[in-house]
Amino acid sequence: MDEAKALIEKYFSLWTESLGLRWWNINLIYYREPDDILRLFKSNNDASKLVPAWVEAYWQYGVANIHINLPDFVGMAEGYIEETIVHELCHVLINEMREDELHHEERVATTLQKAFMWTRDFGRDEGMEAVK
Repeated sequence: MDEAKALIEKYFSLWTESLGLRWWNINLIYYREPDDILRLFKSNNDASKLVPAWVEAYWQYGVANIHINLPDFVGMAEGYIEETIVHELCHVLINEMREDELHHEERVATTLQKAFMWTRDFGRDEGMEAVK
Protein backbone atom coordinates (compact mmCIF):
# COMPACT_ATOMS: atom_id res chain seq x y z
CA MET A 1 0.00 0.00 0.00
CA ASP A 2 2.95 2.31 0.56
CA GLU A 3 3.87 2.22 -3.13
CA ALA A 4 0.31 3.01 -4.19
CA LYS A 5 0.13 5.89 -1.69
CA ALA A 6 3.44 7.29 -2.95
CA LEU A 7 2.15 7.25 -6.56
CA ILE A 8 -1.12 8.90 -5.53
CA GLU A 9 0.79 11.67 -3.77
CA LYS A 10 3.22 12.05 -6.67
CA TYR A 11 0.41 12.64 -9.18
CA PHE A 12 -1.59 14.73 -6.72
CA SER A 13 1.37 17.10 -6.29
CA LEU A 14 2.12 17.23 -10.02
CA TRP A 15 -1.46 17.84 -11.13
CA THR A 16 -2.55 20.28 -8.42
CA GLU A 17 0.30 22.45 -9.70
CA SER A 18 -0.54 21.88 -13.38
CA LEU A 19 -4.26 22.56 -12.91
CA GLY A 20 -3.77 25.71 -10.85
CA LEU A 21 -5.27 24.20 -7.71
CA ARG A 22 -2.50 25.13 -5.27
CA TRP A 23 -4.65 27.91 -3.79
CA TRP A 24 -7.21 25.30 -2.74
CA ASN A 25 -6.87 23.42 0.52
CA ILE A 26 -7.20 19.85 -0.74
CA ASN A 27 -6.82 16.92 1.65
CA LEU A 28 -6.20 13.33 0.66
CA ILE A 29 -8.06 11.03 3.06
CA TYR A 30 -7.08 7.39 2.87
CA TYR A 31 -9.29 4.45 3.84
CA ARG A 32 -8.04 0.92 4.42
CA GLU A 33 -10.72 -0.72 6.57
CA PRO A 34 -13.16 -2.95 4.65
CA ASP A 35 -16.22 -1.66 6.55
CA ASP A 36 -15.35 1.96 5.75
CA ILE A 37 -14.71 1.11 2.12
CA LEU A 38 -18.01 -0.77 1.71
CA ARG A 39 -19.87 2.11 3.33
CA LEU A 40 -18.19 5.04 1.56
CA PHE A 41 -17.16 3.91 -1.91
CA LYS A 42 -20.32 2.48 -3.47
CA SER A 43 -20.81 3.60 -7.05
CA ASN A 44 -23.71 5.97 -7.68
CA ASN A 45 -24.46 4.04 -10.87
CA ASP A 46 -24.20 0.51 -9.44
CA ALA A 47 -24.25 -0.08 -5.68
CA SER A 48 -22.60 -3.49 -6.19
CA LYS A 49 -19.44 -1.75 -7.48
CA LEU A 50 -16.91 0.30 -5.57
CA VAL A 51 -15.17 3.42 -6.82
CA PRO A 52 -11.46 4.10 -6.21
CA ALA A 53 -11.99 7.68 -5.02
CA TRP A 54 -14.52 10.49 -4.68
CA VAL A 55 -14.49 14.20 -3.94
CA GLU A 56 -16.24 16.28 -1.35
CA ALA A 57 -15.71 19.92 -2.35
CA TYR A 58 -16.69 23.14 -0.68
CA TRP A 59 -16.06 25.40 -3.65
CA GLN A 60 -17.29 28.48 -1.79
CA TYR A 61 -14.25 28.21 0.48
CA GLY A 62 -11.69 26.57 -1.81
CA VAL A 63 -11.60 23.43 0.34
CA ALA A 64 -11.92 19.84 -0.81
CA ASN A 65 -11.36 16.32 0.45
CA ILE A 66 -10.44 13.51 -1.89
CA HIS A 67 -11.45 10.22 -0.31
CA ILE A 68 -9.15 7.41 -1.42
CA ASN A 69 -10.04 3.70 -1.40
CA LEU A 70 -6.38 2.76 -0.93
CA PRO A 71 -6.68 -1.03 -1.40
CA ASP A 72 -8.23 -0.35 -4.83
CA PHE A 73 -5.00 1.36 -5.92
CA VAL A 74 -2.74 -1.55 -4.92
CA GLY A 75 -1.61 -3.25 -8.12
CA MET A 76 -3.31 -0.59 -10.27
CA ALA A 77 -1.32 0.44 -13.36
CA GLU A 78 0.56 3.67 -12.76
CA GLY A 79 -1.10 5.35 -15.74
CA TYR A 80 -4.53 4.55 -14.35
CA ILE A 81 -3.54 5.94 -10.94
CA GLU A 82 -2.58 9.19 -12.66
CA GLU A 83 -5.84 9.27 -14.66
CA THR A 84 -7.87 8.66 -11.50
CA ILE A 85 -6.15 11.46 -9.59
CA VAL A 86 -6.59 13.89 -12.49
CA HIS A 87 -10.26 12.89 -12.77
CA GLU A 88 -10.85 13.59 -9.08
CA LEU A 89 -9.04 16.94 -9.33
CA CYS A 90 -11.34 17.81 -12.24
CA HIS A 91 -14.25 17.26 -9.86
CA VAL A 92 -12.68 19.86 -7.59
CA LEU A 93 -12.58 22.31 -10.52
CA ILE A 94 -16.18 21.79 -11.61
CA ASN A 95 -18.00 20.83 -8.41
CA GLU A 96 -19.95 24.06 -8.17
CA MET A 97 -21.82 23.14 -11.35
CA ARG A 98 -23.31 20.06 -9.64
CA GLU A 99 -27.07 20.03 -9.54
CA ASP A 100 -29.42 17.24 -8.51
CA GLU A 101 -27.38 14.39 -9.91
CA LEU A 102 -23.79 13.51 -10.66
CA HIS A 103 -24.07 12.21 -14.27
CA HIS A 104 -23.26 15.48 -16.06
CA GLU A 105 -20.43 16.31 -13.68
CA GLU A 106 -18.95 12.81 -14.19
CA ARG A 107 -18.95 13.23 -17.95
CA VAL A 108 -17.38 16.70 -17.76
CA ALA A 109 -14.73 15.52 -15.27
CA THR A 110 -13.84 12.56 -17.51
CA THR A 111 -13.68 14.76 -20.62
CA LEU A 112 -11.48 17.34 -18.90
CA GLN A 113 -9.20 14.63 -17.50
CA LYS A 114 -8.66 13.24 -21.00
CA ALA A 115 -8.17 16.73 -22.46
CA PHE A 116 -5.63 17.78 -19.83
CA MET A 117 -3.64 14.58 -20.23
CA TRP A 118 -3.76 14.82 -24.03
CA THR A 119 -2.53 18.41 -23.83
CA ARG A 120 0.33 17.33 -21.56
CA ASP A 121 1.26 14.52 -23.93
CA PHE A 122 1.04 16.81 -26.96
CA GLY A 123 4.18 18.61 -25.78
CA ARG A 124 6.15 15.40 -25.92
CA ASP A 125 8.01 14.21 -29.01
CA GLU A 126 5.08 12.91 -31.04
CA GLY A 127 3.01 16.03 -30.47
CA MET A 128 5.80 18.43 -31.32
CA GLU A 129 6.50 16.59 -34.58
CA ALA A 130 2.93 17.34 -35.70
CA VAL A 131 3.47 21.06 -35.08
CA LYS A 132 6.74 21.33 -37.04
